[in-house]
Amino acid sequence: MFFVFTGLSASFVSSGHPGVKFVLIGLLFGMLGDIWLDLKVTYAHDGKPWLYSGFVSFMLGHLFYIIAIIRISQMNFFFVLFSLILGILLGYLAISLEKVMKLQYGPYKKVSLIYVSLLLCTSMTAFLACFQTNFKNTTLLLFFLGSLFFLASDSILSATYFGTKRKEAPAWIILNHVTYYAAQYLIASSLLFL
Repeated sequence: MFFVFTGLSASFVSSGHPGVKFVLIGLLFGMLGDIWLDLKVTYAHDGKPWLYSGFVSFMLGHLFYIIAIIRISQMNFFFVLFSLILGILLGYLAISLEKVMKLQYGPYKKVSLIYVSLLLCTSMTAFLACFQTNFKNTTLLLFFLGSLFFLASDSILSATYFGTKRKEAPAWIILNHVTYYAAQYLIASSLLFL
């Protein structure tokens, strides 16, 4: 929840910018995703609906982050199209390497593909927005750094949820939380610089 309050506080500084509402909505979906995944643990005997709900919330959050990046950077259409195509292709590649990465998605393979594609689209869009602005826009740089922390966090989470040798040691769980909250905090605080 801290990252949502950070975003709300930062939004008062840049409340007139058209990208603010999309970042805030993305943060709210992130908070909802956290709640659903916590319920997955609470109701471990039937965690499947909670995991799907978490996936959907985080997918929507990344979709709103992508829209925010496009609005903030006023990204040209070619870069938007390129980042979406590349994100989808890299998503397919990541999922197709399931065995190489010692993962087993099982019934979550399709939703994982959609999520990974959106996650990679967020990173690609943020990178291209930074490129388009000559890496001089602090908001976009923080967004891009946040997206890299998301990639790290979700890589750890994939190993925890879908790894053939699950990594549930406290150190992995702590590292997952640190990288996840760093991602959300960087994105939320990016609003200070609009």
